[in-house]
Amino acid sequence: IREFIGEEYEHILIEKLRNMGIEHLSEDDLKEKGKDKTPDVYLQVPFGVRDEHVICWIDSKASFGDQKSHSRNLEQVRGYVDRYGPGLLIYWFGFVEGLEAPPDVMISSSFPSRVHTPTCINRTASALEVQGGLFYDPMKKP
Repeated sequence: IREFIGEEYEHILIEKLRNMGIEHLSEDDLKEKGKDKTPDVYLQVPFGVRDEHVICWIDSKASFGDQKSHSRNLEQVRGYVDRYGPGLLIYWFGFVEGLEAPPDVMISSSFPSRVHTPTCINRTASALEVQGGLFYDPMKKP
């Protein structure tokens, strides 16, 4: 049952992205490309949240984020940051306030209601140029 619920919330996440027109790769897409550590979603173009977070990937947890479960998830999340850059960890059933996470990880109990997408993108370099800065693009081959 737990696996089924997890898949249901991953589907909800993917539908939200599709409805917003946000291009992304699913966990299955990433595995087909030979990636071994894969979040539920990799955004093909990062977006901003609340003018303070850049999101390159999203991992969906159909659970409540307490200290014990969050501690188990931290190693996984650090691997995503190392491979894909900053991201979003969603605990759909809420989480304990004060959970610690790497500085490049935003924790939320829902998909953000507003996201900011870049207005100027250039994928010709080995990094993704977004108006005012560069973000590493792990999906681009050097």
